[in-house]
Amino acid sequence: DALASDPRGTLRDLCEDLGVGYTDRMLAWESGPHECDGPWADWWYADVHKSSGWFGHGEEAAAAKGESGSNDNIGDYPRRYVPSRTRRYRTLDPSLVDTLRASVPAYQYLGMLSRGYARRGAPPSAASDDARNGNLLVWVGAPGRGRLIPRDMAGVSPYDSSIQVDGAASREMVRVSNGRVLLLEQRLRRLFDLASASGFSDGKEEESAIHTKEEVTEAVFRTLASNGMRDGGQVLLILTRGEQCTFSSESPNTNIYGTTLIVLPEWESPAEGSKAEEDDTEGTDIPPFS
Repeated sequence: DALASDPRGTLRDLCEDLGVGYTDRMLAWESGPHECDGPWADWWYADVHKSSGWFGHGEEAAAAKGESGSNDNIGDYPRRYVPSRTRRYRTLDPSLVDTLRASVPAYQYLGMLSRGYARRGAPPSAASDDARNGNLLVWVGAPGRGRLIPRDMAGVSPYDSSIQVDGAASREMVRVSNGRVLLLEQRLRRLFDLASASGFSDGKEEESAIHTKEEVTEAVFRTLASNGMRDGGQVLLILTRGEQCTFSSESPNTNIYGTTLIVLPEWESPAEGSKAEEDDTEGTDIPPFS
């Protein structure tokens, strides 16, 4: 995407990162096959072999060249990329959706390594008082389908009730101190009381539709273990009414996939004098982990 929208700037950045000298000759090439194409070129490179650079041709390219101004031109080419064969707005063939599902995770990961992603703001490791917060694993998922995910790759469905409906999520915070989760039992009771008051139970008979207290506790322990957190931390528990099958109704009957549990850990610096108070606070022992 970056190469297509700003080839000159993107190639300059890439060359700078690689310690390679940039030249405008990188923006254009001879059309036709090249020795470096590889064995797949006969199947994949039909359009590439017809190209001669990062810029479009014909009326669209001429119009863009005229709009860009002389300072934005590179030789006879406009700086702005204008595709000559591809429409800007396209319909995805349904037969390709599975391919898209398989390729998006890799695309997103590569995108996180880009300069554009780095420029979005300071990373959590730099913005937080504790650099370890930049590489946390968090828990996200429905009953029986929850998983630990790196924090920068985690997310919930845009169809989740926490996004679609006001008041469709309950939240509680617990502290982690000296091998214990403080006040875990009390916080879980409040979490589920609020969930029940918000209609999470919705009259369904399937017990698997809603997380149990044991499932939430297990998710907390697994999250703490994965992050090596036994002391000096806090955990935010979020339980939502779950993913809806449609956004056109706020009825609990559209929540057919079970509640969504989110467990967010974070390292923190305890306030002065708080350690002694925490030692006297009721808590649940964290199981041993390696």
